[in-house]
Amino acid sequence: MPSSLWLRRCLHARKRRFLTTMVTLLTTCIVLQSLSTYNSRPVLKETYPPVRNFWEIQVRPSPTKDKSSNVRVPTMDYNCTPKTHLVFLKTHKTGSSTILNILYRYGEKNNLKFAFPNYRFNQLSYPRLFKAKMVYKYANKSLPKLDIICNHMRFNKSEVEKIMPADSFYFSILRHPATMLESIFSYYKSFSIFKTSKNLGDFFNDSLSNYSTAAFHNNYAHNNLAFDFGFNNTLTADSKDLEENVSKAIKSIEQNFHLILINEHFDESIILLKHALCWSLEEVVSFKLNSRTNKTRRSISPETMEKVKLWNVLDWRLYQHFNDTFWHKVDTVFGREEMKRQVSQLRELRAKKASECLKDGQAVNPSKIKDVMLKPFQYGQAVIEGYLLNPQLSNHSRDQCLRLIMPELQYTYYLYDQQVPKKSIKDKKLIKDKRLIKYKHNKPQQKDKHNKPQQKDKDNKPQQKEKDKPQQKVNRPA
Repeated sequence: MPSSLWLRRCLHARKRRFLTTMVTLLTTCIVLQSLSTYNSRPVLKETYPPVRNFWEIQVRPSPTKDKSSNVRVPTMDYNCTPKTHLVFLKTHKTGSSTILNILYRYGEKNNLKFAFPNYRFNQLSYPRLFKAKMVYKYANKSLPKLDIICNHMRFNKSEVEKIMPADSFYFSILRHPATMLESIFSYYKSFSIFKTSKNLGDFFNDSLSNYSTAAFHNNYAHNNLAFDFGFNNTLTADSKDLEENVSKAIKSIEQNFHLILINEHFDESIILLKHALCWSLEEVVSFKLNSRTNKTRRSISPETMEKVKLWNVLDWRLYQHFNDTFWHKVDTVFGREEMKRQVSQLRELRAKKASECLKDGQAVNPSKIKDVMLKPFQYGQAVIEGYLLNPQLSNHSRDQCLRLIMPELQYTYYLYDQQVPKKSIKDKKLIKDKRLIKYKHNKPQQKDKHNKPQQKDKDNKPQQKEKDKPQQKVNRPA
């Protein structure tokens, strides 16, 4: 090969290598400069006031503002993980049966384990303070911890922790003490504490002077919300240690519960619960359950309402505090306008479900319900409404709608028998299509040592033996 040709080829090769190297260096410089510019940009950070434990919720900050509340509105984090370990303190006459239905449906759908009692019933030995041994099969230490506890109990945190995972979400619901006591009076009218009173006003005017803390079921008449939370329910407005006990109760609830719902703002409560649990709107939609007909509701005079606030002062103070913090949470997490929008979506879905699932699209008097699976349990003066299924539903839709309207007792016994089949086989009776387990509320009388049936009082409870009776004399209302 001529030397001149070889020389030209060498020069061309070196030129190509040089150009390639320069392009690579230039590209690298551009990339490094871009990264440096990106990292040097200021990072916008949203600062929120510190929140209490029961306000915790997964949010992604957003710079938008809500004009109605003048606070920053966080955007919900839809990449959250649904919570499946739940502790719901089911309080009395607060709308808690509706929330129970939501938990039952979610638990059944996701094959979660419920903390059911040792016997086939819907309460965990209430009104006794909760003990882990009250839960079925707790004695078997090798069993894994449960997923949901949601039946009536008197709260006892240390015992609940024995059966529930450490990451459990704790929540409950409160109601205005006056309307709650009116509902309790109607439902438990046959109890000795209310039996001789014609109405709630009469109870405060005449019967309250004979009220005794030793009387059976006294907790229903006096600070029953505080009692359910495990606190001393004997406090009144003139108690010397009232403020100390109020502060302790509020602090205890704030430390032990992640969220407190409010009955008077039920739909807003459900929206907060939905986001706290990272569930879908379909999973939290519900119909009102265990609710009275309007004819059995009684108005409360302003005078009686003030008496309730003084008599049930601990309940009243708890309600005031957590009603205020409820709206603080709404403002912190959503803002009023966003809450209105999501509540509207919930109500639209509920109306759609009612149109699809219900005959006549609304609740009916229990006298119209013939199916024992759908007939709500009746007690006291209250007339509890129920629902009729749309007869034109498909099988799949029927199953879904059935669970939306199934009364508390029937759903409890159904799930109990699914989870504890051998335990309940002795006392269950199935209707022909095997959809419902009937339950006999009047259990066989216990026999004493002489094989004689033990006498019962008018509340269908076995009478206590003399040595077991409290020393304090029970003064029944005159």
